[in-house]
Amino acid sequence: MQNRYAGDAGDFGKFGLLRKLENTGLTVGINWYLVADEDHNQDGKHTGYQKNKHFQGCDNALLQALTTMLEQGTRTVRAIENLHLLKSDAYYNEVLTPPSKSDPDFRTKWLARSFDHLSGCDLVFLDPDNGMRPKSIGPRSDKSIKYATAEEILVYYHKGYSVCFYSHRTREQLNVYLHRFDSLFSDAAQLGATVKSVSFKRGTTRDYFFLLQEEHVGKVEQCLNEMLEGNWGRHFVGIEIESKEKDSSQEMLVEAVTTVPVTRTRRKKAEKTTTTGYINKNNQRNNGRTDQLGTGQGQWFYDMECLYCGHRYYANGHDIWLRKCPKCQGAREINGKTV
Repeated sequence: MQNRYAGDAGDFGKFGLLRKLENTGLTVGINWYLVADEDHNQDGKHTGYQKNKHFQGCDNALLQALTTMLEQGTRTVRAIENLHLLKSDAYYNEVLTPPSKSDPDFRTKWLARSFDHLSGCDLVFLDPDNGMRPKSIGPRSDKSIKYATAEEILVYYHKGYSVCFYSHRTREQLNVYLHRFDSLFSDAAQLGATVKSVSFKRGTTRDYFFLLQEEHVGKVEQCLNEMLEGNWGRHFVGIEIESKEKDSSQEMLVEAVTTVPVTRTRRKKAEKTTTTGYINKNNQRNNGRTDQLGTGQGQWFYDMECLYCGHRYYANGHDIWLRKCPKCQGAREINGKTV
């Protein structure tokens, strides 16, 4: 979240959702994931909704409060907090700064301090600029502050909160975009979480993913059903999330391949090389498509893993079938000799 976004169309949808959740009896708090304002683009100017008749009748009190704030020209998260839009008034607004050599543990300490501000909440809403951090963004990257990590999301769940986090929809096909959350949802399912999701479809598509404690599932389902069936249904749409648990047999297969590298894993002849889990003739496994464009026309990079030495690297989709590990080139030791 950046201060310059305060009060835009996204905030109208976001607080509309959170206020409806509170109406079910849940106590809701927000970690803004606040970062310094950027100035390289014109984002944050989507405020025309206040004069759009289609937004009337959803939450008129919210609409009037945000309109007044915009007219006053005070667009900050502090100004939104001062509107007392949530009954809890539970917010965490400490600025998250880029990784620093002088304080490498800042983010861990920053997260820990959030628990004091949000204690007593049933559900915590995480509001990073872009959503959950993809594999293509490293933890030491300056861009990492624009994302929540899967580990941070799960930490809140471990502490007994239900969690809702924001995600900016990419231009990928929906099934490709949702694939990036497979690991998180699998881990959450093993912890007993129920996963739900809705999208705010005005302008930029904004997705809201829920990891729910068992005792909160009924109330959240009630809230989402009421929104989709009422006036908010003009702006929100549900997303069906499949529950995916880790395949232990696949983990055993990987372990067997890495422990006995001279044995090549059999694959079905009809299996596409771009299918996640595909292993080519050089024992290089495709771990799935990334969100980075490849170097060939119309190509995407895929996350590859060498099953001889464990090295990870990227490859264009049309190269998967023949790639060798750039680190070991398929060489491995057998009885003390490199072959």
